[in-house]
Amino acid sequence: MGYCTIDEVKRITGIKPTHFGFEKTDTIGLDNLINQWIEQATTIIDEYCNRTFETIPGGVGIACVQIVANIITNAEARKNSPLVKVNDWTVRTVPSEIFTTPIKELLTPYTKADEIHDNAMIDILTITGGNDENNY
Repeated sequence: MGYCTIDEVKRITGIKPTHFGFEKTDTIGLDNLINQWIEQATTIIDEYCNRTFETIPGGVGIACVQIVANIITNAEARKNSPLVKVNDWTVRTVPSEIFTTPIKELLTPYTKADEIHDNAMIDILTITGGNDENNY
């Protein structure tokens, strides 16, 4: 189960089957592709937050839609033109960042920190050489 729905992604992006080479009426093919991206976005969120959500908070759902929308935007831009002309002398490729800083900031309240044990005891054993004066 992903953290957003296919319908949410379609509403936000306006994506149509023909955008990715499917027949105009092939919504199943497009839905399968979007679902694959939702699962990938969900994995990105889980790894970033160090947890899996049983109940999906609103911010996590928004982040999922935004990540999938970024994937779609990048895929469409690369398909149509992998180069962006900035001015007469500068040409760049389409940026490929899908997990942006604003999305990370949106997920910050949902991020689970690693456990820290302040009272953990650590034993240290030091092995030194013999009694030779040249051993330091």
